[in-house]
Amino acid sequence: NSCKRHSINDLNNAVIDSNKQISIMFNNIDGITSNFDTFVTELMAKNENFSVLTFAETNLDACNKSLFNIKGYQSIYQSKINGKHKGSGLAIYIRDSLLFTKLDTFNQCSANLESLFVSINNSNNLSPITIGALYRPPSGDEHLFISELNVLLQKLPLNNVYLCGDFNIDLLKKSHTEFEDILFSNGFTPLISISTHHKPGCTPSCIDNILTNSTDSVTQSGVCDVISSHHCPIFCTTLFEWKSCSNEPNISKYDFNESNMMQFENAFSNFLLSKNFFVGAIFDEHNFNELLNNINGLVEKCFIMDENLLASKRNRINNPWITSGIIASISKKDYFYHLWRQSIKILKNGEGDPLLYDKYKEYRRSLKSIINSAKKMHKSKKFDKANGNSRETWKIINEIRGKQKGKIKPSFIIDGLLVEERRAIASGFNKYFTSIASKINECDDGIPLLPVPKYTDYFKEPVESSIFLDPCSSEEINEIIQDFSSNKASDIPVKALKSISSMTSPILEKFFNVFITLGV
Repeated sequence: NSCKRHSINDLNNAVIDSNKQISIMFNNIDGITSNFDTFVTELMAKNENFSVLTFAETNLDACNKSLFNIKGYQSIYQSKINGKHKGSGLAIYIRDSLLFTKLDTFNQCSANLESLFVSINNSNNLSPITIGALYRPPSGDEHLFISELNVLLQKLPLNNVYLCGDFNIDLLKKSHTEFEDILFSNGFTPLISISTHHKPGCTPSCIDNILTNSTDSVTQSGVCDVISSHHCPIFCTTLFEWKSCSNEPNISKYDFNESNMMQFENAFSNFLLSKNFFVGAIFDEHNFNELLNNINGLVEKCFIMDENLLASKRNRINNPWITSGIIASISKKDYFYHLWRQSIKILKNGEGDPLLYDKYKEYRRSLKSIINSAKKMHKSKKFDKANGNSRETWKIINEIRGKQKGKIKPSFIIDGLLVEERRAIASGFNKYFTSIASKINECDDGIPLLPVPKYTDYFKEPVESSIFLDPCSSEEINEIIQDFSSNKASDIPVKALKSISSMTSPILEKFFNVFITLGV
């Protein structure tokens, strides 16, 4: 049995970011509202490679899911049971680079079983992988749960299915043969065989598990010591080749902080003075190219991000409030947890040293408060910076609310095959729409079409002997540069151009007017 316990540091080696495998994590988070920030901080501080994250006991309605975003993931939620404030609700987070479909056929929410399913397509148009988040409320009837689960298992695909959940049935005990019989008779095997839930006063139990009907594809499974509740997260990795969507956002390789911006502006000012661009310069094509090359060189010199920081997804652009101090505190909390776990083995009393547990529990509570304060302080600073700018203020508000534009995956099904190439999809649409008229005319009762004039018939007579252009001004150029969208692609970063536009505009005015006169 390859199932074993992993520290959060071990996950960096155990779970790799590869399009040859899918990695799945499950956690009973015991309330998204209270534990989400702590869980995400610990996960992002050490490892961000999981393909799919599944949660139980979110205690949240689906309409509020946008308040709990994880950068780089899309989410689907199933609302908690009506009238139930605790112990209900499911969520699945899927990496942006994966093509997935919500499977409403298998979703249910009853007093005995809650389930939420997605299907993920692969790159070879073979069987997709089906992932489900499940939860058995302990207040429900165990026999009815097993009956409902049996019906669900019989509906699922015959392979590539992974059921992640808190089943509230301890597989470390030998009194649950009915549950195991249902699993094995439907071809499913549990991947977790060690304790996943432990707190003082309770015997360690294996109530969280990942069930699969494709054990041959599983490369590893285990329990992770990231403690946001009394349930340890569990995970598995499985062989599954997938193709990344081309619209996955790239991490910027430039760092436009205040210090770098000042360095860039000073260096560019010194360059202009050294080349006498303000007095007596020759405004020809050679000097224009030299100006552009210098700007590009200074951008690479002043703004390029450190390779180590760029390689890590946990950087100040994505998660600026996860400081080195918080990361050190997470490691210290893990240390206290392991001390308590070791005391259980030494004392052999099932509860360990109560003083060590109290020390760990108090430190965990303090760390949770620090993480929440750090995130709030980061948001507060963003509001202070946007003071007086209503557009930026609303941008921050919408970010906090989770309001964002929906992402359209570049995928299309043609003759049962998944097509992901954007150009092929566009060509398919063009071919369809341009063939409508000809297909109508192929019918016996086709509609007669009048000849369509050429587009040149609508042009006026050309005037080839003259052109009139007004000279451009530095004010006009500066206004155009300041109106550039910072989100659009550009050979020179727009933020850099805007920062020096007051210096470049008078020089560009002279260059452009000379080029207009010469017809360059």
